Amino acid sequence: MSMRAAGLDRESPRYKQLMDCARLQVDRLNELASAKGGWGYLTYIGFSKRPASEPTSFLTGTVLISAWMAGKTFGLSLDEKVFRRALKFLKSQRTPAGTYVYSLSHSYYPGRPINRHTGSLARTPACDYAIKLWEPEDVSMRQLVDGLDRLWSRRGWLTMALHKPVPHESFAQNSGYFFYYGYYYSGMCLDMLAPNQVKRHASLLAGDILARQGRDGSWWDYPLYNYHKFYGTGYALYALSRAWDKLYGHPIIH
Repeated sequence: MSMRAAGLDRESPRYKQLMDCARLQVDRLNELASAKGGWGYLTYIGFSKRPASEPTSFLTGTVLISAWMAGKTFGLSLDEKVFRRALKFLKSQRTPAGTYVYSLSHSYYPGRPINRHTGSLARTPACDYAIKLWEPEDVSMRQLVDGLDRLWSRRGWLTMALHKPVPHESFAQNSGYFFYYGYYYSGMCLDMLAPNQVKRHASLLAGDILARQGRDGSWWDYPLYNYHKFYGTGYALYALSRAWDKLYGHPIIH
């Protein structure tokens, strides 16, 4: 939504519609933030006014990135207490090895395959990017680049999970729906790289995406409610647009 509005005249009806929608979404995020900090998507222990869902690192990272965009485009912001708890939670999910554990309960089991480098490949760039947007000193450029290099060099751990119907059935407990999520946010990370680094990373990203386009022109990773090809293709095209921008000077889509 923020990306769609970024190029619009701020007095245009369309911009105002998108801003109203964004304001509604920010309000809902304030309401749905976990009492434990951050955001989750599953609740196992009953219901409460403030959701008792277990927060996950990657969903919290996604929301914090979206919140930064909403602030830049619309001047909107999360409730300060909600924001601070979320950022503190996300930082707490980062291990000394530079990976991000899957969720709050996984903090007690950082050695599980899903929490090690091979299981965190898709989460690491997104979570590093989220923290670096808000508090740049907390994630160094070396750490950001290391997360990207691990994704390119160990992508086989993710590609083996593509199209498998059972969540986390693949090696290192990877799931198919990790793949394009990771590449989508890696595309965002390109904006933070130094000029002498960015083209190499953009080329690697584009090569991995282009090699996985289906015969019908779509990209997909996980059979999800019949819209897997739509969201997969959206993720892929966005990532390719970021790579195209860095390689050729202007994006192919907006």
